[in-house]
Amino acid sequence: MIELACPRCGTRLSFAPEQAGASGPCYACGASIVVPRPMAPAMPSTPPPRAPMPLVAPTDYQQRTLATVAAEAAKHGIQTLGTKVVALGDEVSAQDNMSAALRASFGFGGRFRVDRAQSIALRPQNGDLVLLVIPWSRAVRLAHEYASLLPGTMPSCLKLGRGLMGSWSTGRFMGTRGGESDPIAQAAERDASINDGIEWNWESGRLKIELSWGLQAVPFDASRTLHVMHTADRGIVFRDFGVRWYFDRRVAFTKFIQANAGPAAVPTFDPPPLATLFTDDLRG
Repeated sequence: MIELACPRCGTRLSFAPEQAGASGPCYACGASIVVPRPMAPAMPSTPPPRAPMPLVAPTDYQQRTLATVAAEAAKHGIQTLGTKVVALGDEVSAQDNMSAALRASFGFGGRFRVDRAQSIALRPQNGDLVLLVIPWSRAVRLAHEYASLLPGTMPSCLKLGRGLMGSWSTGRFMGTRGGESDPIAQAAERDASINDGIEWNWESGRLKIELSWGLQAVPFDASRTLHVMHTADRGIVFRDFGVRWYFDRRVAFTKFIQANAGPAAVPTFDPPPLATLFTDDLRG
């Protein structure tokens, strides 16, 4: 259905798709209404496959992060299989990091350039592989992503964007076949289990980075969906990576796909998650 509000009285109106382009009076106030034609999907099409990024040796910071993640995962019976680090450009200098941190902490909008991406492979007993992907700006660790493949596909891709209330919001779901009015997006809005607990702000001291998206789900092939979640460190005092949190969200989204199954849509990302650099590791 095509939905819109009357420009005069605000009454919500619904029209069948075949009425697109037709005109007529609003049934509430009589104002002239033109039924809009559906817009093209808001999300851009999937970018072409990226060239393989050069592997580099993990730094001491990244090795310590691997050990921290492994300890957290072990508490939940999840095995850590190892790490991989790729270079995304020239290494950021300590001076550049300090300059960005100072500008950001004083409200001048400093930006951290990501120069490395670290992937940590996790696997529960008798379970499928999950990747924890961490962007780095030299020694500064930024908000991370989780990625895994889930069985089944849906007729629309799904994105959870930052809500109008920022970190106080649960976000806004959009589908590629109708934005927030897409049936997949509306079903997602009714299922609090699939996005419960996303941390929308990455914070370190006076620094804060606001995440623009929290979840993306796109078809990986004809029978599987790539599920990616973006979040910051979890907890106020004892911060962790939320390993168990993601595995719970993964179970919840598997059920969501089953309840909203359909032929695979054209895969689209908005924006492309960093985890797409490592999706070849999920194929096995």
